[in-house]
Amino acid sequence: MSDISRHSWLTPPRPISRTKRAPQDKLEEVYNTFATGVEETGERFMTESDFSCHFLQILHPDSPQHSIHLLANTATHCAGNSTSNKSHITLQDFQTLESVLNSPDATYRLAFRIFDVSKVGKITYEEFSATLSQFPLYKNFRLTDIPDVKLYFGGKLDRSLDYTGFCQLITQLSRALTSQLFDSDSRNSIQLNTFLDTFKPILSPFTQSNLPLVFAEQGPTLTYTQAHALTGLLTNLELLQVAVESAANLESYRGVREREITRDQLMSATEHFPQVTPLQVDLLFKLCNLERQTGKIRLSDFYQVLPTGHDLFPSSRPSSPG
Repeated sequence: MSDISRHSWLTPPRPISRTKRAPQDKLEEVYNTFATGVEETGERFMTESDFSCHFLQILHPDSPQHSIHLLANTATHCAGNSTSNKSHITLQDFQTLESVLNSPDATYRLAFRIFDVSKVGKITYEEFSATLSQFPLYKNFRLTDIPDVKLYFGGKLDRSLDYTGFCQLITQLSRALTSQLFDSDSRNSIQLNTFLDTFKPILSPFTQSNLPLVFAEQGPTLTYTQAHALTGLLTNLELLQVAVESAANLESYRGVREREITRDQLMSATEHFPQVTPLQVDLLFKLCNLERQTGKIRLSDFYQVLPTGHDLFPSSRPSSPG
């Protein structure tokens, strides 16, 4: 989600990888492969299930309908869908979605469309709160605990957010979620299992199993500093992936994956990423070095830390907004 083109200590700046625009005939061919609906006019369309479950394969057809609808909203929103049945994804919607996916801020734009339930280009507090609660990571999140939430939505929570405001707000969520794990009596530590249970949706099986070993010497607790460093590590995995691959002198994911890199090499590769801190790098190295303990990590070690992403999407039915 960030501009990650930079000069590393080993290689020239690696261009940001972008998917090339698909030829329209190929795009239509893909669309027709998954479009099972037929309008009275004879034109084909994708149902929400076609898009979310069969094309993207993120959800199962038996998933709650609200989850399927939220994901499909990224497509029906894109073209300002004005058809009588907005649950139909037309070829025009599909083509416009493809162009959005090629925009530099595609991740933010797709997220905005999920939350913009009414498709008016603005998100109310009720929409934001209700949609956020459907994601497993935030199902118990207290949105009103974010100090600035009323500055975003107004003192009476009656103001709507545009795209730019939305982008700013969501960058604060993971930090606020971590802070909520600590009691209001200013205690400085929490149980490690509390952190693991809360962030399980964005932890890979490898991280879930091995993170307790990283803190084995200090006992089953995390300090406030360590908890926020772990949250930052999880949030910055995308940037760290670029840095690790750059430090390993790879031009693509198909390069030699077993070249080892040191902590100092990785720190050098992240020098233009101020959001990546030394403690985050230390924790990453400890996690990836548990088995071999060489003080170096391989790309294959790092890739075990990356989550699949499928568990991030809503899997439960909506609760009452509020």
